Amino acid sequence: MTPSELYADVRTRMSGLTLSEDDAATPVPGCPGWTVHDVYAHVAGILADVRANRLENATTDEWTGRQVEERSGVPLDAVLGEWADHATVVEPTLDTMPKALSRTLLIDLVTHEHDVRGALRRPGGRDSEAYEIARKGFAVGLAYAVKERGLPGVVLAAPDWSFPAGDAPDVTVTAPGSFELFRALAGRRGVKQVLAWEWDGDPAPYLPILNHFGPLPDDDVVEE
Repeated sequence: MTPSELYADVRTRMSGLTLSEDDAATPVPGCPGWTVHDVYAHVAGILADVRANRLENATTDEWTGRQVEERSGVPLDAVLGEWADHATVVEPTLDTMPKALSRTLLIDLVTHEHDVRGALRRPGGRDSEAYEIARKGFAVGLAYAVKERGLPGVVLAAPDWSFPAGDAPDVTVTAPGSFELFRALAGRRGVKQVLAWEWDGDPAPYLPILNHFGPLPDDDVVEE
């Protein structure tokens, strides 16, 4: 699939979820302080900002917070309509964007799809090409972090997937499934949850870099 098709695939799945007002107000464990509505406001706001070339301070808390605040009180259906409108313009341009940018937008969206699904206990979308790209993208990011710090590689292992992050791995972490690894790499699992997995080797050097976005949460992240 092309970058535009991959993004549209995830957006269509997210937009196709039937959500009540209670669903929209549900807190999202993967995004503390946000509701399901806020997640949709954020992803719609990203395309709005890309379309308007408002990319200064992109990815900062200020940038994402503004996207949510601007849509506070706007009905979810209207937010979805705005997202679809911006997508008609932005999605086709993903095919000509630098790969690093189009992949960043896709991986962010996949992450938020599962934030919403986890909050609402509606698992799905784990057999899509976009999900596989996002999972590998986070793992590659960990490999870069491992190399930057001069650490031996670490094997990310699960019954359904494995990935050697870094060179000459001498540590292996085995999770119950690759989805758990994906969520931890996105910062959606807590330190104690990660340490509860099977570690063949010392986990300490890898815990600070496992989460692509910073330190792992202190508290458990519980979602479906």
